[in-house]
Amino acid sequence: MKLIFCIIFSFGLFGATKNLESLKDELNKKSLKVTKLAASIKSLDKSIGKNNKKYISKSEELKRLEELTQDLKLGLDRSADQVARDYELTNKIFRQYLLDRIDEKDDNKILKDKIYIKTLSYQLEELNNAEYKSKKLLSKVNDLSNKLTEIKKDEQTLYDIIVTLENDKKTKSEEYINQLETKNTIRERLEKAMAQVQVRKKKNRKKVKYKITKFHKNDLRLPLESFKSFKGGAKGVTFTFDRVTPVMASSSGHVAYSGELASYGKIIMIDHGNDIRSLVLGDIKINVKKGDFVNKGQVLAYTISEPGLNKNLYYELRKKNIAQNTLKILKDNKIL
Repeated sequence: MKLIFCIIFSFGLFGATKNLESLKDELNKKSLKVTKLAASIKSLDKSIGKNNKKYISKSEELKRLEELTQDLKLGLDRSADQVARDYELTNKIFRQYLLDRIDEKDDNKILKDKIYIKTLSYQLEELNNAEYKSKKLLSKVNDLSNKLTEIKKDEQTLYDIIVTLENDKKTKSEEYINQLETKNTIRERLEKAMAQVQVRKKKNRKKVKYKITKFHKNDLRLPLESFKSFKGGAKGVTFTFDRVTPVMASSSGHVAYSGELASYGKIIMIDHGNDIRSLVLGDIKINVKKGDFVNKGQVLAYTISEPGLNKNLYYELRKKNIAQNTLKILKDNKIL
């Protein structure tokens, strides 16, 4: 009967462990997706900023050219009016000359012809000058009109790009929030599953009497100075953080292990002597290596944060490789 119970218990523990690994894999995938979405949103923000600057520049250039075109059109109108006046004056002189020629009976025809021709030549020269100015202004107006058309196209293109980028950013931001919420839900499920596995293991393990004797308050400290909250179980203490903060040695000793621990995260274990060890586990950037001697309060690592996400750092004290009630030790020593 006892054997049957052990077999059933073992299968239950195997199933719980398998579920735990599945949740870890799912959490890792969601974390990767959230990170990629955050990077994509940051890139979109940068692109929107650049295109906004270009759009403002094009709008200012468009306004300047429209004002210049308006001034040139006014000048062209004035030039056209001048040509019309000169033409009318020349025509009037010509008509007057014809009338004079009909009525002419004296011998002063040659002198009058010379005066007329000189006057008419002057008027023709004025007409030619006015015509040249009008053509030149008209050419400038046409050039500016073509340039205005191109700038308006560029302005519209930039506006369309900005609208597209803003819509893309909105879509990705909504997806980011949804993925973040899903990730937090998976993390909560993972924590519950881990707790269940620990309970199952505890039931299948004999109790040991090894205990850490009371520390002097000057011999021990917290691994984090800044954290949002904490909760303790029968073994370690879990600190919640949402920003980059240093992870420090809770007491002096040698680094016994430094590196990855399966899919749990990164771990640092310190041997303090007298069979006492401490460990920190979580999403951290490690600064020490195995064999290093560290003093109490020395920086071991830095936490890695993600926008809008709460993360955990697990801290535990062990005696002869048996986890202790860390929260009770910290409270007994008035450290927490």
